[in-house]
Amino acid sequence: WVKEQVVFAVPKGNPKHLNGLNTTCGLKIGVIAGGASGPILQAQSKKCVAAGKHAVTVQNYSEQPQAILAVQSGRSDAYFSSRALLTYYVHQSHGGLQLAATDSSNGYPADFYQGAVFPKSSPKLRDVIEKAFAQLKKDGAYNAILNKWALGYMSLSNFGVNLVGAGK
Repeated sequence: WVKEQVVFAVPKGNPKHLNGLNTTCGLKIGVIAGGASGPILQAQSKKCVAAGKHAVTVQNYSEQPQAILAVQSGRSDAYFSSRALLTYYVHQSHGGLQLAATDSSNGYPADFYQGAVFPKSSPKLRDVIEKAFAQLKKDGAYNAILNKWALGYMSLSNFGVNLVGAGK
């Protein structure tokens, strides 16, 4: 129902000048343990070393607040996660944090969608939910909700099934 992005939360002013995955060499980056971001950073770390640069230090955390506190305290240079989630934490930091690398896919697909999974045996339920989102979009509530939470960038023009690769 939305298009997501994975970005970095960094201290205000972006002191390490992080502006994409290729600028993480030598940095300490927090991720949630077991998530998809860790392997992406590990692969980038190998690229850094192969290019004669310092490796990325991937710091695994079990909870989001731990990772945010690590950035705020200077134990991590950045936290790599969902832009929607990080938008909330940046807002809650009252100016102490900012988003970085928002103009990059950062190792994720450019068409990275979030929605719902329905059993193939439930097409009617899927269709009802899709129609409900279409109505929310038509009457303006969908964009109003996203904009209220500074998530307007996530808005889709059309909803559908299996949108990956469809460029919606």
